[in-house]
Amino acid sequence: MSPKLKNESVTFRISGDILLAMRQLSQEGGVSLNTLVNNVLKSYVDWESTAVKAGFGVFQREVVKEAINSLDEDTLKKIAANTADTYKDMLLLMKGSSDLDSFIYMVKERAKRAGFNLREFEEEEGKKIVLQHDMGANWSTYCKIYHEKVINSIGHPVKIETTDNSLIIWVPKAK
Repeated sequence: MSPKLKNESVTFRISGDILLAMRQLSQEGGVSLNTLVNNVLKSYVDWESTAVKAGFGVFQREVVKEAINSLDEDTLKKIAANTADTYKDMLLLMKGSSDLDSFIYMVKERAKRAGFNLREFEEEEGKKIVLQHDMGANWSTYCKIYHEKVINSIGHPVKIETTDNSLIIWVPKAK
């Protein structure tokens, strides 16, 4: 991890309509304009600048839901396993490493951008991540297979339980 640098002041010229929109968003979000601008820049650096290059896309949720729900179980499992094989490369490109912390970071960022609810719990035996997606049972099945394969490939055991609209991912502490 790189050392934390001190904050600096810089000056930018920003289009008036963008500045107005940013001020409105900061008010609606209950944060200062400075905080909002820092969050936008961090999001760009951490995600938007490399996500498309890594293979991520933005899709209408209903399209993905309908497509996934139209698949038979064997096809769904095959797609989940095959797409999980490419995830290590995505992690390397976006985070510079393919470890458990990078994986969890990516799950959080993807959930945020998809509008899914995610909670993370530190427990004595390990970490539990609850992801509510509201995409249906096939999505849960896809995610279970996909995440199990990815986490196992980076050297960690995992237990994943599903409901029709959520995943409970439990990763035990390393011994």
